Amino acid sequence: EKNSDSKNKNLQSNLEEATTADSEEAEIIYTVTVNPRVNLWFGFINIDTKERKEFMTAESRSVDVAAHRWILMTGHGRVSVASENSTLKINDKVKHFFYIDSSVMKEISRSEFRKLNNGKGW
Repeated sequence: EKNSDSKNKNLQSNLEEATTADSEEAEIIYTVTVNPRVNLWFGFINIDTKERKEFMTAESRSVDVAAHRWILMTGHGRVSVASENSTLKINDKVKHFFYIDSSVMKEISRSEFRKLNNGKGW
């Protein structure tokens, strides 16, 4: 039984190392892809440079977000937003707001969006 416990600990240790290695590789976000289900307006704002990218399309669009902080606004919620390490799927009729940097992509509130955009709605 001691032998069995030892094997289980080694297996668990190897699994943790593999999981850690995988998550370290997947931590950096280089690209965010917006996948609308129907025609959608959406816009990215680079928080650091104030550069804006706007789209009105029913087709998927990818934006290179590496090395910067971005905010994203959608005209409605019939959309999925994907990065290398996560996908946020939404299906409603309201506007959505997101914060993106090299390590995180998360939904934020309208007020957080405005704060990050110097008080502007867009």
